[in-house]
Amino acid sequence: MHKPREDAEIYVSVGMTINLGDFESARIDAGITVPVQAHASSKDAFEHGWKQVLTEVKTKAKAIKSNSVK
Repeated sequence: MHKPREDAEIYVSVGMTINLGDFESARIDAGITVPVQAHASSKDAFEHGWKQVLTEVKTKAKAIKSNSVK
């Protein structure tokens, strides 16, 4: 069953595991649900969501890496 376009959503999720050394790691996951009707197409909605979650994951990964360096 397909949702009508006005109710359609795209869910985008990104995850990353960071090796912290000494047999420790950190896992970062981010996801967002983007309404398709707010964009020109489902591809545009996906690209918007992808940029959002990728930016969040990269920002958090950078913070974790800088805090783990001693």
